Amino acid sequence: MSSLPLAGLVAGAVALAGHAQCATFLTPYDTPVCEVACADFGGDGGRMYAHAIVCMALANALGTTRDDDLDERLRVALARGIAVITTAARIGKPEDQRGGWRYSPDEAGSDVSVSGWQIAALHAARRAGLAVPDDVLAGGLAYVRSRIAPDGRVGYTSAGEDRPPLGGLALFALDLQAGERDVLRDRIVARMRAEPPVWSGPWFFYRIYYDATGLSRCEPALWAEWREPLTALLVANQGKDGSWPAPPGDNEREHGAAYATAMALLALTVDLRLLPSN
Repeated sequence: MSSLPLAGLVAGAVALAGHAQCATFLTPYDTPVCEVACADFGGDGGRMYAHAIVCMALANALGTTRDDDLDERLRVALARGIAVITTAARIGKPEDQRGGWRYSPDEAGSDVSVSGWQIAALHAARRAGLAVPDDVLAGGLAYVRSRIAPDGRVGYTSAGEDRPPLGGLALFALDLQAGERDVLRDRIVARMRAEPPVWSGPWFFYRIYYDATGLSRCEPALWAEWREPLTALLVANQGKDGSWPAPPGDNEREHGAAYATAMALLALTVDLRLLPSN
């Protein structure tokens, strides 16, 4: 199974878990999910996006199954998944790439998008009770911060870029850092206020998921302002079958309707505190 359809499938599982016990959805499929985490993304150069989403789904399911044996299988699978993320963070990289992650676990480069998903998976695993190395999480957070310009622009691979879809992800990462409130948070929020989501352009579904995640966690007052317009925007553009089509100028359609619909549902249900927002 290719990683992008899998990412959409597992993201859908997490979205469904917002309205039902994870056990209800995952129990019939626990073997494939565990096998994916333990084998398909355990060391074959598979996409780290899908790997992180699988880990988040496993962390979300722990403790909800009412089945001790299944819970233990999920825990073992998640531990192996986190080990992959940890190993990938510690490979030799140029100094300016250290701390982050890229598409494959053995790549020497890093980017903010892939790194954000790994950080979310590590955070989810830690909240589920698994050991997560402090240096790996701290390194990932430091890498993301290094790609935020002083004026709040968030870059994909460098601080000089401007990628609005990454604003919410950067907020989430900054909020996980210890210490006083980072001044960059306010500058990111100012840019988000100036450029709210519209039904067009690239990475629409990615953006609304992380906008909802970052704002609901870090800026609840602004999220209260955005929630209703965002909901109205999604409802107005939902298909008759319940899915979401690609907006004009989109570049995510290759990932399929399951991906788009899962991301929309996760944005709509963020107040239910699905991982990684809680």
